[in-house]
Amino acid sequence: MKLQLDANNQVLLNTKRLLVDDRPTYTTGQYAQGGIVVYTYNDGLNGFVIDLSGNTSGIVTWGCPGINISTSAAILEGGNNTVNILALCYSPAAAYCTGLTSSGYNDWVMPSKDELTEIWNNRALLDSLSVNLWASGNQASNSTAYYLRVSDGALISQSVGLTSRVRAIRYF
Repeated sequence: MKLQLDANNQVLLNTKRLLVDDRPTYTTGQYAQGGIVVYTYNDGLNGFVIDLSGNTSGIVTWGCPGINISTSAAILEGGNNTVNILALCYSPAAAYCTGLTSSGYNDWVMPSKDELTEIWNNRALLDSLSVNLWASGNQASNSTAYYLRVSDGALISQSVGLTSRVRAIRYF
């Protein structure tokens, strides 16, 4: 690229964008990337979707009683949490998510607490919220995990042996 100089030998700034990002952008509520978009950042270039099937085929336990697992509640940490859980024990909830193939995608994970809250905040976009509890990928202690109570959006601590649904997410 050749720089242009003004009369005082100062570089003229080009106001045109030099690099064009041709990746698609997404908005909350849009069907894309195998699910419904519930969170975006970077002007819609990145975010996460929730699986459309919603774990309607059965209920699972969180599992891993007596094992302390390092997890983060933050958005975009569900994937790391899922990896950490499965590295230390067999969790039926985490295994359900990572074993899921839905809408042609097979890179689903358990949502973190904050990701579940984001899903609940966008509940009007989803097909059904009739299930009472959804599991998060976060422990409250070595014998309890956090679950989202669908009726009011509260995150509650319950036994890892409790059976519940899990809504898988994937990042784009």
